[in-house]
Amino acid sequence: MEAALSTWRLRQSQSISDTANGHPRITRNSEARDACEILLQFMPNTLDTTTLQMALIGYESERQKIQERIAELRRQLKSRDHRAGTPVADTPARNGRRRMSAAARKRIAAAQRKRWAAYHKKEKAG
Repeated sequence: MEAALSTWRLRQSQSISDTANGHPRITRNSEARDACEILLQFMPNTLDTTTLQMALIGYESERQKIQERIAELRRQLKSRDHRAGTPVADTPARNGRRRMSAAARKRIAAAQRKRWAAYHKKEKAG
């Protein structure tokens, strides 16, 4: 084990070139592969129960956070779709064009006649 590790360190020291930021970089892919093979020799092949349980707890915690975030996004979408929480049944459905009362049409027509009269009066004077 020590021989393999010292051989790897020797190869690494010969093949590392420093980058501008001072972090080492392996220059050849075969040396990176050798380093991975040596590390895999010393890693356990099976995971123990405690590690698996801790991973499960971590993933369940992440799932809970994601579900809470999804629920928050759905609430935001629902409030936008239903006019800040107003139920859909309470909003009147529009069928076609809006109807205007006869009195409203008369008021609009009278206002327009008044505008035209003022415009024509100004043109005759000027």
